[in-house]
Amino acid sequence: MAQSDLEIIVGADTRNLNRKVDTAVRRLERKGVNLSTRKGEQALGRITGKADEFTKSLEASNARVIAFGASVAVIEGVRRSFVKLVTTIIEVESQLTSINSILGQSNSTIKQFGNSLFDVAKQTGQSFQQVAQTAQEFARQGLSVEQTLQRTSDALILTRLTTLKTDEAISALTATINGFQREALTSTQVINKLRAVETSFAVSSDDLASALARSASVAQGAGVSFNELLGVITAIKQRTGLGGATIGQGLKTVFTRLNLPTRVAELKALGVQIDESSNGFEKLRQVAIAYKAAQNANNQGLATQIGVAAAGQFQISKLSAAFDDLSNSYSVADAAALKSLQATNEANKANEAYNQTIGGLSKTIGAS
Repeated sequence: MAQSDLEIIVGADTRNLNRKVDTAVRRLERKGVNLSTRKGEQALGRITGKADEFTKSLEASNARVIAFGASVAVIEGVRRSFVKLVTTIIEVESQLTSINSILGQSNSTIKQFGNSLFDVAKQTGQSFQQVAQTAQEFARQGLSVEQTLQRTSDALILTRLTTLKTDEAISALTATINGFQREALTSTQVINKLRAVETSFAVSSDDLASALARSASVAQGAGVSFNELLGVITAIKQRTGLGGATIGQGLKTVFTRLNLPTRVAELKALGVQIDESSNGFEKLRQVAIAYKAAQNANNQGLATQIGVAAAGQFQISKLSAAFDDLSNSYSVADAAALKSLQATNEANKANEAYNQTIGGLSKTIGAS
């Protein structure tokens, strides 16, 4: 069955409604109500403009706040720097006053001394406080102003080139210089000799300094020179790998025993051709030759007796390396002693080279 589309049109009379709406509008207008949209649009535009102006004002205020914050940060940084400067000045003055209570110098001299300490700090990459403390330790030893400055500089160079702490470097230099007073060694000579030997043999300045600190005075008493002592320390270290303190204690024992007439008589009885007029280093070599000869003859018993008579029962195992070295035609001890004798300014050059590295420059700037 076919379907057809039906279109139904519904009409309504709205004239009455329109009249009522017009009447209502006229009443509102008589009461002063303006229903025009143009003014509304103008008002909205004014509101938008005000909002834009407010936004700009807010941005300007934010900028002022940020600028103020930056200014406050700068002012605070300046304040802290000033406080640190004042604190540093007070500390420097206090340290110089403390040092001068020992040196007893005039104000002009101590002022110049303070300037020199700043130079030392710059050259060695140390803080002024560290330099001043080191100088005070040397001043307590009754040194002159010049000696105090030189030893302070040398001790801090030694600290810089080794793993020694400052107090250890001070002790090592003091013990070595006092131990070899007859040779009139300076601290500069000592650190340069240590550096010269260190760079040529399998030994560090740390071990050399530690061994010297324990054996210097006894070695000088036995007639052993600084260069000879440095040589035999190097030989033992290179052959055994023992620490400097252990080597120093062993050498202290052997030089003490070789300086005793009873021990010399005992060694002679064992067949050692030992010259009583020789110094401790040559006596050690004479013992070494006899010790090695007994070993080569397969007479270990005799070798042990010679070793114990010369070094003592507890030190023979450490010093047998020295015996082996000194009995050879080529001796590390002799070569190291010669290197020490020929030393010039090796430590100072090493310190200057370090100052040219980035790390050295940064420390130099920090100490300025």
